[in-house]
Amino acid sequence: MRSGTCNWQQPLLITQDFSELAKCQHMLVYLNADTWRTGDASARFASEVEQALRAGHNLILAHEMPGVHTEVRHACE
Repeated sequence: MRSGTCNWQQPLLITQDFSELAKCQHMLVYLNADTWRTGDASARFASEVEQALRAGHNLILAHEMPGVHTEVRHACE
């Protein structure tokens, strides 16, 4: 985990390592048009989201929206 900055009393800790889930309070779920179309990777992602929900973590949902130059990020409606 690494520290970020925020205006709260405690530092914001960020990780991309799913094995550190137990140390987290929130999970950012970033969705785009390819999220559920990548076979095994999509299945692993779904499992990670399920584990986070079962552990009681808050999910922060975000998705890539269509706009200028969003083609490479696979925007979705």
